[in-house]
Amino acid sequence: MNDAKETLYGSIYENIIKENLNNTLACKKLAEILHDFHIIEIEKDVNRFDLSTNINKFLAEKDRFGLSRNSLNSYKIQLNMFLDFFKDRRIQDIKRDDIKEFLYHREDNYNISSTSSLETIRAILRVFFDWLVDEKLIEHNPVSRVKAYKIKEVEIEPLEEQEIEELRHACKSFRERAVIEFILSTGCKLNELNNMNISDINWQEATVEIKGDGRKNRVVLLSKIAINHIQQYLDSRQDGTNYLVVTERRPYKRLSNRGIQREVAKIYKRTKIKKNVSPQALRHTFAK
Repeated sequence: MNDAKETLYGSIYENIIKENLNNTLACKKLAEILHDFHIIEIEKDVNRFDLSTNINKFLAEKDRFGLSRNSLNSYKIQLNMFLDFFKDRRIQDIKRDDIKEFLYHREDNYNISSTSSLETIRAILRVFFDWLVDEKLIEHNPVSRVKAYKIKEVEIEPLEEQEIEELRHACKSFRERAVIEFILSTGCKLNELNNMNISDINWQEATVEIKGDGRKNRVVLLSKIAINHIQQYLDSRQDGTNYLVVTERRPYKRLSNRGIQREVAKIYKRTKIKKNVSPQALRHTFAK
């Protein structure tokens, strides 16, 4: 590198400065000299290719353009783990094999055996690197050359009446029963139940206003049995929050999507039901 600089500087001095050429001839001669050199622009913004900086910019843009809170949290968790893995690596230095190494790391060290979960991680990285391409920070998306995980579709069967009753009898707390009855009565999604407030319920009309992601709110009737068990659950609480379903211990927070899934899974394990019972199966039962 230093030899090339000395050669360039020497050639400019000997052919232009020493010859005292006028502007026109100097420019022509300089063009001839530079023809034999590869010139690159030195990046003055040291953070332009910084991984952490670009992850923060990406998340801020997704938030600004209305990505749902749950999706944004998922992006943030996965990209921060990606950042921890690569530490100070610059974005243009991360290649296809590096992406594969990270996915292997997640699979081997975090007990992630589900192809669905691994494909979710890969998909988040693909979206992030697509954004880097759009921002003209890199030329090609390295994730696009990482083979997608094949996801085996699990058939979700609605529950029969006797299975619903068995699930109800397996509940051991007011919260468990309230969660089961609410989903069966409304057919709401996980994130809709997670975001639900007590004030969304109209007790006189026996209805609830459900706030969907990116959609208009909808009003759904609540069954008498759902009203009864939701009220019992609320009467048993002493947290004073407006959240419909909360954690069991202080500081009281909304029960997360994963927490709701675990709640349903706990109840299911106490039964002898052969079908796969999940919040989504309860939704299918509502729609039956």
